[in-house]
Amino acid sequence: MVSERQWAEALAAALQAPLASRLGAGIHVTTEDLIRHTAAITGHGPDHQPVLGRLDHEFTTDMLVWDDQPHDEGTGWLPRVVVEVKFFAVSAHDALAFMAKAERHRQLYPYLRTALVMPGMAAIPPRLPLLADRFDLMLALPRLEWDDGLLAEVADALAAETEASRALERLLTEKGKGRLRMVRRGLDLR
Repeated sequence: MVSERQWAEALAAALQAPLASRLGAGIHVTTEDLIRHTAAITGHGPDHQPVLGRLDHEFTTDMLVWDDQPHDEGTGWLPRVVVEVKFFAVSAHDALAFMAKAERHRQLYPYLRTALVMPGMAAIPPRLPLLADRFDLMLALPRLEWDDGLLAEVADALAAETEASRALERLLTEKGKGRLRMVRRGLDLR
């Protein structure tokens, strides 16, 4: 049987083309990426801008959807969706640990979306949405193998979360604040 890591690697490879066709060539799906969850201001420069200290506090992600981000020095990257993978069952402890990681990520990346993908589970456990209420996406996959239909469903869901991340980033960074009249988070139960 494959491990969660091997399964995530195979799924990431299978998702690359469908996500690129939905979101553009600058989108990537990778595994075992390090995402920082802590930053410290170690002082302020002469221009009064904060100086961020280097802290080695990072979590390894099971899977990450990220965008290319152009910089003066070259192309960097911007995390969009962190995906946790858990086979067959999710305990209350798992859910709380995943939520703690998600909250730490969002402290530094407020536009980041979080997903929990559960292969080998026919349905999401009834209490899980209450225990893991900060996840933007929970997806139970009935088996470890996927066909084109299931792959398309996962790709559609991750593409929607990526678009939501991009919209949140625009909301947080655009000038001319105060133009919104409503922000609504949807709930899609299937």
